[in-house]
Amino acid sequence: IGPTMTFNLPSLIGLSCVVVVAAWLSHPLIIACFLLFVVLPGWLFSKLLRGIPFSLEERLMLSIGFGLAWIPIISVLFKWLAIPLTPVTLIALLAVLAVFAWLVRPLKAQGSPSLSLSYRPNVSQLFLLALLLCSIVTRLAPFRHLEVPFFADPALQGMITRLILDHKGIPDTWEPFVPIDLHYPQGFASIVAWCALVSNLPIPHIILGLTNLLHALFPFSVYV
Repeated sequence: IGPTMTFNLPSLIGLSCVVVVAAWLSHPLIIACFLLFVVLPGWLFSKLLRGIPFSLEERLMLSIGFGLAWIPIISVLFKWLAIPLTPVTLIALLAVLAVFAWLVRPLKAQGSPSLSLSYRPNVSQLFLLALLLCSIVTRLAPFRHLEVPFFADPALQGMITRLILDHKGIPDTWEPFVPIDLHYPQGFASIVAWCALVSNLPIPHIILGLTNLLHALFPFSVYV
């Protein structure tokens, strides 16, 4: 008999409400990209740590941490392998992840996990979801109708993102902006570039949404 995976219905409903509010305050495509490229791959990576009994909230926050780290790593790996960063390669990468998740699933001989649904509210999870909702609202609501973020750093990140999209990968220079080598961390810009490739949203809008979404998640970094 395999292990039992229990899902708490009130917590699932609360998490769905948080996702809907975040999509309404920022943009549905930004939240969809965040779930697809950050949360989902990070969740698959966290499932490899089978010997550690994570709670649901711990696994979710670790998934976000893993997901934010793997995008810059894969982007650099694509550069080393001379693989262009395009929507087709990102879709192919997600397909590879799906196959990987299928291959590392528990075998029937070991007992496949059974699913169960709990209707009793989990007070700690609901409290964390309420805190997450308040954090998202206070971070995203003030910028809902803003198209371009403030200050110089978003402009710099936007330039690097534009270079990544034009070069179809991590660039080595600032050309065509200035003829000098590029020595600047490109982790956040690579995440923005992935979202821009599949959503076709303006780069400043993606930077604004992702920046404030990540700021909203700061209180939960204690789990990472």
